[in-house]
Amino acid sequence: MNYGEGKGDEEAVAAYVVASLAEVGIDAQIFESAPKRCNVIARVKGSDSSRPGLVVHGHLDVVPANAADWSVDPFSGEIKDGAIWG
Repeated sequence: MNYGEGKGDEEAVAAYVVASLAEVGIDAQIFESAPKRCNVIARVKGSDSSRPGLVVHGHLDVVPANAADWSVDPFSGEIKDGAIWG
């Protein structure tokens, strides 16, 4: 977990994600960009190779959100100025 102090350590959660994907038959790998700074990559073959691929992207780290530092509730998903904030 990344608690906003630059100590990032996603190793345990990356292993959990890989194991969870394996439970449903999806092979995944962990890549480290630096010690314990992990990313998970999984590929699922589509049924129609003539169609473009789809990339689903997320993140494993967690950084605290102090509501007082935000102009909107950081957990609201509020639509503001044409974007989703939170």
